[in-house]
Amino acid sequence: MIKLSKEWAKKLKIKTPKIIKKKEISAEDQLWFQLQSLSGWERQHRFHPTRKWAFDFAHVEKKVAVEVEGGIWSNGRHTRGSGYLKDMEKYREAEKLGWTLLRYSTCEVKKYKAIADITDYIKTRGDVDV
Repeated sequence: MIKLSKEWAKKLKIKTPKIIKKKEISAEDQLWFQLQSLSGWERQHRFHPTRKWAFDFAHVEKKVAVEVEGGIWSNGRHTRGSGYLKDMEKYREAEKLGWTLLRYSTCEVKKYKAIADITDYIKTRGDVDV
């Protein structure tokens, strides 16, 4: 869990709801609040026609997806053998369907690298509104 601070919200020009300003939130929740400063993002988008796979975040119109990989230092699901193989299958299928996938650790979300990188990627593409 990460402390939601006024500093990053102010830096990203995000209005943080008062109810959560002093509570701990997950890296996914923090990134979701950060993505609110950009247009067109959805949370938990199911992208595959037959599987129940979902992206943490997706810009459906432009087929850009974001995954937050948690537990990388604690032998979490994403780093254990079976979880890693399942992630590889999911990501491979997403690429076959034309998705661009951006993956970030919880540390990168906490340090604002993820939102900065996503914003930079979108600006570089030029076809997604910022």
